[in-house]
Amino acid sequence: KEIEKASKACTAICMWVRAMHTYHFVAKGVEPKRQKLAEAQAELDVTMAKLQKARDQLQGVMDRIQELEDGYNQSLAKKE
Repeated sequence: KEIEKASKACTAICMWVRAMHTYHFVAKGVEPKRQKLAEAQAELDVTMAKLQKARDQLQGVMDRIQELEDGYNQSLAKKE
């Protein structure tokens, strides 16, 4: 209010400086969170790769079980 009485141009500069000051502290608080997010995302990527590998192995086992069941059922059908 005091500056506004003195100069309109100075008021705008003062508002900009205060906004930059606020931005600095907000950015300073957000940066560690961004780093933690990046670390968590990297860990998630590794875990998801392991999960996909396990799912692929499971699918291979399930396919083999299905083959064995089909062969068993065919053998039973031939006996009858």
